[in-house]
Amino acid sequence: MTFIHDLGEINRHRVRDVALAGIVALAVVGGVATVVHTVTVMAAQQTATIEAAPKTDRLDTLLPSACAGQSWGNWSADCVSAISGKTASMRQVRFETIESRDLSARTSVLARVPVNS
Repeated sequence: MTFIHDLGEINRHRVRDVALAGIVALAVVGGVATVVHTVTVMAAQQTATIEAAPKTDRLDTLLPSACAGQSWGNWSADCVSAISGKTASMRQVRFETIESRDLSARTSVLARVPVNS
């Protein structure tokens, strides 16, 4: 690339040519860096063997025998005290969801209300 015209004038496209040459140089450097990085990563993956851990239970211990046969959230007071380790009486709170429908407006309203047991 020449930046000086034969007559000694400065080429009016000099800035464009320099910018284009800079972009091409950056593209070449980026391509070389990408290839080097890819080769390095592939070599590291071939040397390191990754093994997946086997699936296990998430809880280390099973539930106490006082909770046998009870569904989650529907525990008796004995089960809750066995899980928490507290022997003081615990307040048991239970809610039920009641639905009321308005067929003309095609809406449904859900309300959660406490149940006294």
